[in-house]
Amino acid sequence: MSVNDDLPWISPALALIREAVRADLPVLGHCLGGQLMAKALGGSPLVDLIVEGTHTCYLGDRSQRHPWGYGCGTCPACELRANGWTQWRSTTAPAPKS
Repeated sequence: MSVNDDLPWISPALALIREAVRADLPVLGHCLGGQLMAKALGGSPLVDLIVEGTHTCYLGDRSQRHPWGYGCGTCPACELRANGWTQWRSTTAPAPKS
C-alpha cells in the first residue's frame, strides 16, 4: 500500500493531517503514516528533512549516509528502513537530493 494508491480515504486523511498541523496538534506517522505526512506537508522537502535529520540504526551510526538516511546499513533497523525507502521510491517521483 502506498500514499499514491487510488483509495477513497487517502484524500480525507491528507486533509486531516494538514488540519491537525494548522491547529498545532502533534502528528506522528510511521510507515504509511509517514508517507501521508510527507505528501500532506510538503513532499520532497519534508522527506529530505527526515532523511537528513533522523536515523534508526541500532548502533547509532551516523558516519554513513545512504539514500534512505544515516546508519550502518546492515543491522535489522537499517535493513528495514532501506527496504521501506526502496518500496516508497518505487511509487514516487525521483529521489530527493542527497
